[in-house]
Amino acid sequence: MTIAVLFQGLAERAEAFMAENSWLNGEHVYVLTYDRPLPDSAACVALFDNVCTWAEGRNKLLETARKRSPYDGFIFMDDDVGYLTGSFELFFGYCTKNPRLFIAPVSGKAVESGGVLAGDYQRTLFFDDQIYYVPSHIIELSKCYPLCTKYDHISWYIACEISQRRILQYHWKETLQINIISTSNELHRHGPESRYKLSPDFLRHVREYVHDNGMQSLWYWTYHRKPKTGRRDRWLWRAFRWLRRLRAPIPSSGIVEPKLRSGA
Repeated sequence: MTIAVLFQGLAERAEAFMAENSWLNGEHVYVLTYDRPLPDSAACVALFDNVCTWAEGRNKLLETARKRSPYDGFIFMDDDVGYLTGSFELFFGYCTKNPRLFIAPVSGKAVESGGVLAGDYQRTLFFDDQIYYVPSHIIELSKCYPLCTKYDHISWYIACEISQRRILQYHWKETLQINIISTSNELHRHGPESRYKLSPDFLRHVREYVHDNGMQSLWYWTYHRKPKTGRRDRWLWRAFRWLRRLRAPIPSSGIVEPKLRSGA
């Protein structure tokens, strides 16, 4: 099976990533930079777009990869991924050994939201769009890609929220969070000015999208965000969280562990 790595961000960080992971086959590494083009000698499929939004960049990477090869899945990642535990090689190994699952590491947001349980593996309760792996069949069935760009002029985060909902609402049982790999994004930057701004009312636009696409459900709630109004809604949200936590643990026997080249 073959998976593609789709990386976007600053050219300097892209070059550092490829140098640190020189074991990767450059034919399956797609890099989009927005500050300067990568040199022709770069060991990857290089793209340059200095005006794209975050969502447009990911869509462009995916479209390019799909035109070149029928991949089994895709690792989407930004240039600011740092590893507190584990490594990219370990994450890549889990993706190749468990290619039918949506896979994410532990993020700071997952920890803050109470989304990390005891044990090495669990279903994902909340993930950071900074890095994750998506199998091709989940992309096709969930329509999480191409990312929605309708609201990019308002806030880049709306596309993140929508894709998270599509994956966790419709494919939660096919998700895997690897608790022995944790990441940080202390190097975070927003990319091209003004196109990556946050918006205080972004949730209103997410609700608009959910309504327009028939995704409303009393049985799905955003795990980390408590409803601000409505006694019934708050009760349903607490019940949803309790049930998801109850069903989230995954036994180690259900996951194939990778053998690493470097012992990372």
